Amino acid sequence: MKYSVVALFIGIALMFVSLPIGGGFIVGVIALSVLKFLRKKFYTVILEQETFNVRQYIGYVIMTMILIIGPLGLSFFMQDIISPYSVFAVFFLDRIYLYLSNLFKKEGESHVSS
Repeated sequence: MKYSVVALFIGIALMFVSLPIGGGFIVGVIALSVLKFLRKKFYTVILEQETFNVRQYIGYVIMTMILIIGPLGLSFFMQDIISPYSVFAVFFLDRIYLYLSNLFKKEGESHVSS
């Protein structure tokens, strides 16, 4: 949560430098925040069930693809407001942050992004 708030403030600051870069940064952060929230909800539903439901998993995969591809696709049509490069940069930086934070976790701790 702290990570998302800091990233939003960075996006707002970037809007003063360049509207498309800041807008893309904010759109990327919001998309990833929604994805992380829904991912936690999905995992709690899956772990509480006794059997694996393929339909729910396929829905989760489609939802994930929409939340990643949607902002990038939107940014290509609205390049004056949202830079596709900054949306991709947020996604890429999030993966780097997750990788580096998981390098220093103890064995047995969860590696699910929070």
